[in-house]
Amino acid sequence: MSAWAVRTAFRTALHELGVNRCGASPVVVASSGGLDSMVLLHLMRFSGDGGGRPIHPNIVVAHLDHGMRSTSSDDALWLRGVCTAWGVPLRVEILEHAPTSEASARDARYDFFESVRREVGAGLVLTAHHADDQAETILFRALRGTGLEGLRGIPEKRSPGIVRPLLGLWKDDLASYAAATGLRWREGAT
Repeated sequence: MSAWAVRTAFRTALHELGVNRCGASPVVVASSGGLDSMVLLHLMRFSGDGGGRPIHPNIVVAHLDHGMRSTSSDDALWLRGVCTAWGVPLRVEILEHAPTSEASARDARYDFFESVRREVGAGLVLTAHHADDQAETILFRALRGTGLEGLRGIPEKRSPGIVRPLLGLWKDDLASYAAATGLRWREGAT
């Protein structure tokens, strides 16, 4: 998929999910510094009105350092540089104790995103879940013997204000967009 097609699909998803109805209220963009979340941030920051301008006038980036890797603090430092260069504020939190499971890490992330959303008065938090994540979630749930509810996968919207505008795009689409735009990201050991 071309960068133009990714931008178009992204803008369509934002419209359908109501992100453009936030007015001047901040929108929080969750970012780990990895490919998926950097594409999301880049799209929000540089895809408004054909490129160069933000899609939304008030973007705040949220990054949680779980402390689960010895180099995790480097991600926050790198992301701080990117956010400074791109002119977007960044909120970082470092967990005092590293989570012991993926489930507790996920819970800590969503708790942090909610605290940032409240702190800045945002209506929404955007996460970078994409179609590969959706397929993986459905497959894992099916293998565990979930019912029909579990086979619905990751919802595009979740209370309180979580929105996933990349669910219609595959990881290959995001990688193609990153290559076409010269976007850089952090490669995590996980």
